[in-house]
Amino acid sequence: MGTQWIQIPRRFLEIDKGTKFVDILVYAAIDYQKDSATHKSRIGQRTIADKYNIALSKVEESVKRLKEAGFISYEQLPSEKYKDSVFNEYTLPQIKNDFLMLKPEVLKLPLKPKERGLLIYLQLIALPDMNDIGETKVEDIAKRIGICRQTASKYLKQFIKSGYLHQSRYGIYKCQYLAKKIAEQTKSKHIILC
Repeated sequence: MGTQWIQIPRRFLEIDKGTKFVDILVYAAIDYQKDSATHKSRIGQRTIADKYNIALSKVEESVKRLKEAGFISYEQLPSEKYKDSVFNEYTLPQIKNDFLMLKPEVLKLPLKPKERGLLIYLQLIALPDMNDIGETKVEDIAKRIGICRQTASKYLKQFIKSGYLHQSRYGIYKCQYLAKKIAEQTKSKHIILC
């Protein structure tokens, strides 16, 4: 099980709560384990917590929010290995033309959970067919992703230094780890920092 690409719905851009970076990371972890034929995913919440260094209570809360928002549905099934234990089998809705194809490497980067989620979120706003992806100021980027200017500046500089955002001439930056097809389409669309 597990897919070659992770599909992230662009609907995550509508989430304005401070939990969106954890939610998008938990969703990505679930989607990565998805069977492409059945759109079902089996991964324990404790496994997500341990693998991505997120508190188990935060994973549990995130799964509830994702279900309430319609990103996932799930049912609890008894474990075949462990008596008196259950696991969640998630069903992810099929997404048509409204998602980002993301390489799973982003789940393996040595980042804190919020940073990993933020990097995925930055890639969502860098899609080529968004009308307003070209940002001219750090303040605009901060407002778009829902964090303060200082925090946005700190993370952007960190991502650039680490190579997760690519720097080209004239201060133009673009996200890495996009699917090749999408990355080729984004050549004319970049995040611009002043």
